[in-house]
Amino acid sequence: MTRFDLSPAQRRAVEWGDGPLMVLAGAGTGKTTVVIERVKHLLATDPELLPENVLVLTYNVRAAGELVERFEEALGVDVASRLWVHNFHSFGYRLLREHRTEANVARDAELLDEVGQRLLLRDLLPHMREFLYYDLTWNAMSTFGRFAEMISRAKDELVTPAEYAAYAERQRAAFTERHGPGSWEAAVEDLRAGRSEAEIDVIRDVRGQLVRHGEEAGDDRADREARRRADGSGRATSWNRLSPEQADLARELKPTYLRDAQALEVLRLQEEATVYRLYQEELAQRGQLDFGEQMARTIALLQARPNLALRYQQQFRHVLVDEFQDANMAQIQLLELVGRGMDKPDNVVVVGDDDQSIYRFRGASYAAFERFRTRFGAAPSFDPGRPVVPVASVPLVENRRSMSHVIDAANRVIEHNEARLKATEPLLPTRPEGRQVEVVIAQDPEDEAEAIVERIREAWEALPEPRRWAEIAVLYRRHAHRLEIVERLRRESIPYSVIG
Repeated sequence: MTRFDLSPAQRRAVEWGDGPLMVLAGAGTGKTTVVIERVKHLLATDPELLPENVLVLTYNVRAAGELVERFEEALGVDVASRLWVHNFHSFGYRLLREHRTEANVARDAELLDEVGQRLLLRDLLPHMREFLYYDLTWNAMSTFGRFAEMISRAKDELVTPAEYAAYAERQRAAFTERHGPGSWEAAVEDLRAGRSEAEIDVIRDVRGQLVRHGEEAGDDRADREARRRADGSGRATSWNRLSPEQADLARELKPTYLRDAQALEVLRLQEEATVYRLYQEELAQRGQLDFGEQMARTIALLQARPNLALRYQQQFRHVLVDEFQDANMAQIQLLELVGRGMDKPDNVVVVGDDDQSIYRFRGASYAAFERFRTRFGAAPSFDPGRPVVPVASVPLVENRRSMSHVIDAANRVIEHNEARLKATEPLLPTRPEGRQVEVVIAQDPEDEAEAIVERIREAWEALPEPRRWAEIAVLYRRHAHRLEIVERLRRESIPYSVIG
C-alpha cells in the first residue's frame, strides 16, 4: 500500500494534529500502515522534528522487528535507525541500562524468562509443603508455571506482593464475617484432615462454579452434589424422591460444601500471596529481574527521578503504539510517563483492535482503550489545572485482506462481544465474495484431524500445476491441537512443516 491509496479514515489518522488519538482498527484494515505513514508524514511536514523525537512502541520483539524493516523501506536505513522503535520491555531495558545506577540495577543482572522463573520457584518448594489448594506432590513444574503467570499478571497490573496479601486477608475476614467466629479455622481443619479425596473434588467443583459463574451457580452445584452424596447411588436424586433421612443429610451437607468451597478460594489467594512474596524476596536476593520487574523498575525510576522523566518527555515529541489492544496497566502508566509533559501537547497515538487480543483469551481487550481514554482524557497529575483535551478516535473498518464471505462470518462472531468501542462499525470487505465459510463439527480430535486432511487432499487436487504442498496452511490455536493433525498427515504421507 502506498501513501496515495490510503482510505479516508487512514488519511485522517496519518494527518492527525496534536492531542491523544485512538485508532480503532479492525483486522486487515492497515493498522501498521497507519503507524508507518504517520511517522513518515510527521518527519516530512515538521522540519524541526528529528527521528530521535519519535518513539514507536509495540507488544513483542517480533512485531518491533517488522516495524523496523518497514521503516527502513519507507524512510531509508539512516533515518529509520535513529527512530526509537521498541517493544515495551526492550524500551524499559534500554532505559534501565542507560540509568543503571539510578535504578539500582546490577550491571550483570540476569533477566529471567519463563523457564528461569519456574526454576526459581522450584527452589522455593520447601516453603510450599503445607499448601492445601495447590497440591505440589505431583506435576509441580506445571503449578510453578501457573505461579509464574500469576506473578506476571500481578506485576502487569501494578499489584505488589503486599497488596496481593492484603486482598487475600480481606477475603478471609469477609469469610469469617459471613460464617461466624471460628468458622475459618474449622473449614481449614476439615479441608486438611476431615475430607475424603472424593469430597475434596466436589468442593473444588463447587468452588469453580462460585468463581466462574457466581453465588447462584455455586449454590446450585452444592445442592446437586449434596443430593448426590445423600442418595448414595451416584445420582443427583430430586428432593421429593429422597427419603427423610437422606434429605436431612443433604440439607446438612450443602452448607458445608459451600463453606469449604469459599474457604478453598481464600486459601488459593493466600497461597498465591505467599508464593508472590517469597518469589519477590528471592528475586531481589539474587539480583535478578523478570519482565514484569523490569517494567516496574522502569516506572519507579521515572517516578523517583523527575529530571529523567522530563528529559524523555522533552525528547519524545510524538509517541505511537501499535497493537495497543495488548497493553496492560503497567505499560499504559509507562506510556503516560514519557508521552505527557509540561509545555507540550499529549501527542500520543495508539493503534489497535478492541475486538481482538492475542495475549488475552478472555474476550476483547476493551480495557486498554478505556484506560487510555480515562487517563489521557483527564489533566495530568503534575499539571492538574491544564485544560482537558478529549481523547479522539478514528475507526478503521475497510478490510483489504479477506474475502467478503470471511468478513461477513467474522462480523457475526464479533457482534457478540459485550464491550466494543466500534460497536456500530462492522468490518467492510473490499474484496470479492470468495468461497463460503464452512463450519465442520467434529466428534473428537481424531475426527477433526481426518476432516482437515480430507480437505487438504481436496485443496491439493484443485491447485493448478505446478502444485506445491506449501500453498496449503493449517492454523491451530494451541500446540496441543496439532498432535492428531500431524499424526494423520504422517500416516497419509503428506509432507508438512510445523511453524511456531
